[in-house]
Amino acid sequence: MLLYSLIGPAIHWRILRGLDEVRMHNGPAAWTAVIARILFGGQLVARFGFIWSWDMIRRGVPLWKLLPVLASEWIACRLADRVEVSAASQAAYLKAVHGVV
Repeated sequence: MLLYSLIGPAIHWRILRGLDEVRMHNGPAAWTAVIARILFGGQLVARFGFIWSWDMIRRGVPLWKLLPVLASEWIACRLADRVEVSAASQAAYLKAVHGVV
């Protein structure tokens, strides 16, 4: 799944190059939207209904599994033109962990 999310933009470049907006949901697919945004431009909307890293921290997942998830969320939040969350507590978490304003 992660491999496909990384190579997906290269496979579907004909469709992605014409988009005005790329929307991403949290999880491994964040890489697809981030790579598409870098390669083809357009607006990136990062949507967090369930924050994967928040759940992983709560469950006590090892750091080596958590770091790639935190990295993908951080990069997505930095490149996003708009960040959407479903609860105020999620906005507070993203602000504290990733510096989202």
